Amino acid sequence: MNVNPLPKRPSVIIWYKIYCVFMAIGYLAFSAYIAFLLWLPKEQLATGRFATKAIFALEYMWGGILSGTLMLSVFFIAALFLPRKSWVWVYGAIAICVGIPNCCCFPLAIPVLVVWFKPETKNYFGWGL
Repeated sequence: MNVNPLPKRPSVIIWYKIYCVFMAIGYLAFSAYIAFLLWLPKEQLATGRFATKAIFALEYMWGGILSGTLMLSVFFIAALFLPRKSWVWVYGAIAICVGIPNCCCFPLAIPVLVVWFKPETKNYFGWGL
């Protein structure tokens, strides 16, 4: 009996890695933009009675968004280097689903997700062994 313990790599893996690279670059670019907004001098914006409180609130809001985009960047960069394990298939499905609400990523995320759920891809990650 000749059993192949290592299934052939499906082509969706290449598309998934391209998707993760584009998502990581997009989130890093957005992080740089937010960091630039936080770096801008706030004195020009401080006109009015409640201006300092509003600027303080905006800095907290943008700081939270900056930390979220940086975490998503790390999430997608890590997806490129994870081993071939069954839990990585779930990690990949979550990574693909993160891009679905984004109208720019939607055209790539849906086809990759459809192929991601095929049995060949699951077998590649060890679900059918």
